[in-house]
Amino acid sequence: MTSVNASNWAELLISYLGGGAMVGNSVKSFIAATLMIAVALGAGAAHGAVLVNEHFEGYGPTQLNWAGSSDLTVVRGTVDYILEPDFGLSTPFGRGLVDLDGSSGHGGRLNTALFSFNAGDTVIFELDASGNQRNGSPDTMSYGLIFNGLVGIDQVIARLPGFNFGPDGPFLASGLLSSVNLAADAPWGHYYYQFVTYTSGSLYATIDTGSADNVGPLIDNVRLRIHAVVPEPQTWALMITGFGLMGVALRRRRYMGRLGQKAPDLRIVRAC
Repeated sequence: MTSVNASNWAELLISYLGGGAMVGNSVKSFIAATLMIAVALGAGAAHGAVLVNEHFEGYGPTQLNWAGSSDLTVVRGTVDYILEPDFGLSTPFGRGLVDLDGSSGHGGRLNTALFSFNAGDTVIFELDASGNQRNGSPDTMSYGLIFNGLVGIDQVIARLPGFNFGPDGPFLASGLLSSVNLAADAPWGHYYYQFVTYTSGSLYATIDTGSADNVGPLIDNVRLRIHAVVPEPQTWALMITGFGLMGVALRRRRYMGRLGQKAPDLRIVRAC
């Protein structure tokens, strides 16, 4: 896609109004300045909704076979909420964490609620995870997003320790899922998905493990955000002002054209 900056726009619009002979220098300068300011402020800003922001803090003492929180619901198996230093487990982000393989020995799955999005939104899902920290066998951890039907996505980025993917797309997908094998002593690492939607729909985030021995991957800092681009009020105001003055200049050109006279230079008078 070709980029058009504020100066290009100003020249195009001045040309549309009849060129330099019909539009005064002050009007030209004002048009260019108005558009440059609007571009500097941005045609729109990303207004994000943090839908899930779970740090596993404030839930009291360790709770085996934990039921989950308002952000994350246990939908299969069991998980344990651990307050360090219980069981010798630790997190660098606070004191609370979750063991994905609860005390029942049936690996758990955590899901968020279902959230809607619009075309053009940016979706970001991320979490921190480590190995089980107990000299057990390696564990699998799966994480990602499930869509309610096929969704068009673009600029897909995936990041995890030692691996970066993307941006990729566009394509249709019913979800984005990754599965990793974590050694027991795997350090804490960051796991991240980001993409832009080009169709509307809904989604939920999911995290689970195939572990079934009461010793599973540990997770912390689960976060889901959806950012929508919304025009800033000041940007709209500047653009409306600029186009309004261009409309005035156009009317002046037509009127002076009928009189067979050259339009005088329009000057902006500022109060001192």
